[in-house]
Amino acid sequence: MEDALGRIAHHFARFAEIDGQDDPLYRALAAVIGGDAALMGLLLEAPPTQRLPVLLLAALHERILAGDPHPLAAYYASVGGTRAPDDALPATLRDFIQREDPALRALIRTRTTQTNETGRCAVLRPALQALATRLGGTASAPVELALFDFGCSAGLNLGVDRYAYDDGVEVTPGASPDAPVIRTHWRGERPTGLLGAPCWRAARRMGVDLKPADPADETAARWLRAC
Repeated sequence: MEDALGRIAHHFARFAEIDGQDDPLYRALAAVIGGDAALMGLLLEAPPTQRLPVLLLAALHERILAGDPHPLAAYYASVGGTRAPDDALPATLRDFIQREDPALRALIRTRTTQTNETGRCAVLRPALQALATRLGGTASAPVELALFDFGCSAGLNLGVDRYAYDDGVEVTPGASPDAPVIRTHWRGERPTGLLGAPCWRAARRMGVDLKPADPADETAARWLRAC
């Protein structure tokens, strides 16, 4: 058990320092959990390959979305919270976990995380542009590509051509004025030639997932949102 907790602690330390750098709340939660063996021990309910911070963080978020009022909800923007991580967060988190312990353990035992990371589109977009260019596509005569996403979760990356993009140098508009904006920055040389008007269009989109969520199932939909 000590070795297992040591590995879990390492994962939480990395999440707090690196992986969660874009989310102040999740960074703060990971730092609190990673310093408390009892809280980390919740992940021992999961199979060894699933004992990762994102699973426990998703379980916490799911219970917040379930709607039973608790002060911890004030930190979650997804339910209207506006409170930034502060000195009260550790005690508030522990109180919430104590209250939700049975439900959290059940989620951790039976669920796996669904990855819906639209930031991947920032890399996918120029890759598709490079492929289309090799196939002879141009902005005036785009080639047709079929998009297949295996392990698609909610299928958000299938909309790669519909989002707006802001890489700190240029903003590329999306398919509509209210399209989500994917923000990123390049390390090294910016692939300028692959960031212009698309020289391809999606002729078909298909997502495949081992456990597709039923949008009519409130519990399944809530878990998808929680991830």
